[in-house]
Amino acid sequence: MILFLSFIISFLVSIALMPVVMKVCQLYNWVDFPNSRKIHLFPISRHGGVGIFLSSILLFPAVSYFTVLSKDYSFLLYGAVAAMLLGSVDDFFTLSPKRKLLGQLLLGLMTYGAGFHIEHVHFGFGTGLDLGYLSIPMTVLWIVVVMNALNMIDGMDGLASSYVVIVLFAVGILAALEHNMPIAILCFLLGAVLGFFLYNFHPAKIFMGDGGSMFLGYVLAVMSIECLHAYTGSLIWLPLLFLSYPLLEFAISVFRRVTKEVRIHKQYNPIKLIGKAMSADGDHLHHRLLKAGCTQRKTNVILATYAMASAGIGFLLIDMTFAVITAGVVFFVFISLVLVKFLNYEQFDQSQVKDAKSAYLLEKKTRARVFDQKGRIIGMLKDKITNKEVVFGVVGLGYVGLPLAVDFAKEGFEVIGFDVVPEKCQDINNGTSHVEDISDAVLASVTGSTGKGFYHSYSRLF
Repeated sequence: MILFLSFIISFLVSIALMPVVMKVCQLYNWVDFPNSRKIHLFPISRHGGVGIFLSSILLFPAVSYFTVLSKDYSFLLYGAVAAMLLGSVDDFFTLSPKRKLLGQLLLGLMTYGAGFHIEHVHFGFGTGLDLGYLSIPMTVLWIVVVMNALNMIDGMDGLASSYVVIVLFAVGILAALEHNMPIAILCFLLGAVLGFFLYNFHPAKIFMGDGGSMFLGYVLAVMSIECLHAYTGSLIWLPLLFLSYPLLEFAISVFRRVTKEVRIHKQYNPIKLIGKAMSADGDHLHHRLLKAGCTQRKTNVILATYAMASAGIGFLLIDMTFAVITAGVVFFVFISLVLVKFLNYEQFDQSQVKDAKSAYLLEKKTRARVFDQKGRIIGMLKDKITNKEVVFGVVGLGYVGLPLAVDFAKEGFEVIGFDVVPEKCQDINNGTSHVEDISDAVLASVTGSTGKGFYHSYSRLF
């Protein structure tokens, strides 16, 4: 009953809160503006993650009530706040990839210190591997990867939110069946995400922003660590399958970015490669599907189906034999590779890598020529202005345009004035000013026979 109430409360609060968040974002201009790598065409409110967080924070008292003595589940609240703040700072101030990664690493270390560990990896057929001291880097790496992976898929209307709803529902059922109540209740923050999704689906009215994607990515990472300890026979497969879509996106994105830097730019500095690997671009799986001719809604359906299929395979492989698990994983990997091949990533085709390198070198030379031409044009323009060889055009001869035209004329420049009112042009040509700051005598000095090159050819603009 508490699971259902948690879902209903967070869902209703989210629906009611999102319009408030949108109004605040619009009031203070906290919007996501379009650019060359983004899909949307108009500014969209971008802090929906705050609404998701506030809608789901009501569940944390219930979580603390079911606290397991060996774990401090209240740390999830502090970690979630830290993840959301880190993403929100990036939304407002655009942190560099290195600083953002440093913040995620620190958050991962603090989470490990709170008792959330990956200590033993099970392969699903009675064998496993004790990580020992590798438990620390593996736990931190998992949290960092999942946070960034979810952030990467948050690039299209409704994509990340629909995926999170699917995964939270799957992991919530798994946790409830295992009677892992604290995690099960947290999973039903999907009510908050589902309420947000109603405003985020195409055409989106609000985005979750980096604050929302990092908050949800952090919660998913920690839940996958804890909840999946229950199924020791298939621990390694479940998180990989449940989170397969963002992990696939993360792997492809890092590989193609690093490959581009090494093969084309000849960059081998590991620090710079890490920075490039974490830099945003417009070549993710959803971008490729859009370029292949899919609409945003169709792309969302395709990737959501992929996510549901991966979660379904994860459920089917629970407590299965080695042969069945191997067959299921091989089949899933095959489907993923077919998807990647269909999307035609040139990093996986050596011939296309050569073409991409040639295209990059040609673009680089073209940019150099254009930059050189711009420099020469700017230099010529400066010389012409200095020598009074340019002609200024002033559109609109009202209280701003006419004084501006007169000032240019006084400096010795030739000026052409335009206005849509013929009578106004005729009065100016006759030496009559209709602007209080410009006397008839001043106007006559620049339009009459003694003027300094101020043209008499006033005409209609339209």
